[in-house]
Amino acid sequence: MTRVFIGIKSSEKLSGKITKWQEKNKKLKVRFIKPDNLHLTLIPPWYEENTELPVALLKQIQFGECELVFDKFNVNFKNKVIWIESSNPPVQIFKLLKSLRGMFPHGNQTGFKAHITVARFKDGKKLEDIKFKAIGWRERVNKITLFESVLGRKGANYKILFQV
Repeated sequence: MTRVFIGIKSSEKLSGKITKWQEKNKKLKVRFIKPDNLHLTLIPPWYEENTELPVALLKQIQFGECELVFDKFNVNFKNKVIWIESSNPPVQIFKLLKSLRGMFPHGNQTGFKAHITVARFKDGKKLEDIKFKAIGWRERVNKITLFESVLGRKGANYKILFQV
């Protein structure tokens, strides 16, 4: 069984901006997400016996190009993460999400927040008073990715299985 999920891999340009932010904030008591693992999740992880099935379904997706603007940082204390968020994702993302949810009925099918996790933490007490600057980081979206999620002692690592 392979643990897989569907998402949008962060571009090198956006990953570079996130990495610079991480370097400037080394003092935070967090575990930063490695550049290769930065992504926006569309369909959360599930276990798949045969990865050829999701690949075949993804080949049927009709999706053009759009642009996400990540405009702010957010601290999610419940999930113990810091993320960058797109407050107003384009309608194409919601149309894509609706198509994907019809093909892959896995996980949470209701809420969606367009975000990329940039750090994880165990104790958020020292993060409560942090004030983040507004950002305007743009990301051109033109690929959807089927990832393999490999769980390890220090978190997950992601491997690209297929892109469309």
